[in-house]
Amino acid sequence: MLLTTLDNMFPLDEIAKIKSHLSESGEEKFHQIKRIRFLDPMNLFISSIFLGILGIDRFLLGDRILGLIKLFTLGGIGIWLVIDCCTVIKRTKSVNSKLLFNVLKK
Repeated sequence: MLLTTLDNMFPLDEIAKIKSHLSESGEEKFHQIKRIRFLDPMNLFISSIFLGILGIDRFLLGDRILGLIKLFTLGGIGIWLVIDCCTVIKRTKSVNSKLLFNVLKK
């Protein structure tokens, strides 16, 4: 049930691995997973388009140093902004996957 509501939050190639880990985990893990604040890839994409020049997308993904660099260079004079707009959805899904596996491995 969790994956049917959050399948667009994780990389497609990791869905089978996630299903396997979830089927092996107990009720306690499920409650821990419910508390995770997953990032919405589409919200970060929109943030990247409108606020990417300020590095907001990098800050939201936890890349504070790169966010600061992007802020001070105004999105790498626009070049970095375009690259991040193209890759932010994939990076967001990867961050979500890492958050989930950190809980599952404990």
